[in-house]
Amino acid sequence: MTTISEEEKQIVFKSFKGIQSEFTKVVMTRALMMFIKTSPEALKIFSWGDPQNPDKDYMKDPKFIKHAKSIGDMIGNCMAEIRSIENMKPMLEEIGSMHNEKNVQLHYYTKLGNCIIKVLADVKPNGEWNADIESAWEKAYDVITTYMVQKFWMGHLI
Repeated sequence: MTTISEEEKQIVFKSFKGIQSEFTKVVMTRALMMFIKTSPEALKIFSWGDPQNPDKDYMKDPKFIKHAKSIGDMIGNCMAEIRSIENMKPMLEEIGSMHNEKNVQLHYYTKLGNCIIKVLADVKPNGEWNADIESAWEKAYDVITTYMVQKFWMGHLI
């Protein structure tokens, strides 16, 4: 399992605070849109997805926006509480269970994480982005997704 140091937690916390009010609206909607553009085969796992129409303007779809908000709120809550992320494990396991029931593939977690990092690098919370901030966010996201999937996919790499 990926570990994240106290210093890295503080980096993520500070960075997140700089974008917290816009995280769901700006970061998650863009990241989820990037995810479905780069992984159109994933559209089949979403109730709002239309695999026959991957070029649909999902940004105008209320169900897409609602799902982006749900993901953004969950990740946002974790980042706001990153300094005690272990306390979020039961909630993350429950969310992981829901994803497992929908047969969400492991590599989608990684792909979405990469999209989030790319959007964050573009948005630059607090006006800054560097290798240390990026690495800390990657580790934080890895910890979150590991808590989500470890119970169901023991022994698999994410």
